[in-house]
Amino acid sequence: MKIKKLIYAVVILMFCTGIATATPLNGGFETGDLTGWSIFSLTGDVTVDVEVTAADGTIYTATEGEYFALLQGTSIMWQGVSWEAGSVLSFDWAFLAGDELPNDDIAFSVIVNGTHDIIPLASVADVGDYGDTGWQAYVSDPFVDSGEGYIVFSVADRGACNTFCNMSTLLVDNIAAAPVPEPTTMLLSALGLIGFGGWSLRKKKK
Repeated sequence: MKIKKLIYAVVILMFCTGIATATPLNGGFETGDLTGWSIFSLTGDVTVDVEVTAADGTIYTATEGEYFALLQGTSIMWQGVSWEAGSVLSFDWAFLAGDELPNDDIAFSVIVNGTHDIIPLASVADVGDYGDTGWQAYVSDPFVDSGEGYIVFSVADRGACNTFCNMSTLLVDNIAAAPVPEPTTMLLSALGLIGFGGWSLRKKKK
């Protein structure tokens, strides 16, 4: 399936479920399940796990808490979110290629906020046959205005196999929509740490 068709399919599904006017629920999946998330799979599945091993033997565990989400095959998960002006959307992700070229499986995210901001994450072409990315962190640009929309995660099987074989995997964890610290707040925090450090040093000298 072409990526654009996949995105259009999930947009239709999203409008059927409505927008939640809250920051991402269960962004660390610490409920041990997919509470708060909608999912759809053509092949593969969307699950929650505590550990997964890549083809090269690299063991992946959660970046935050104990659990993370795992998307395989051609699968999508999404949730309605809201944000304040100046907030950023952030998440951790990893791509584990389960195939080889020319079967260029791909993982991506979409932020739907009046437009479709597609965020390419990785593909088989990026990591090589059966390669993986390691955990990566994504942080959006600050939102100019308060608003609401969706955050979407997807992995797509682009090979000839349409069953449960040679499936690539997208891992997602630590999803949040949070305000960017104001420069004044950051400065005060830094001064506080410096002051604490100086106080500790003087105490040691006594």
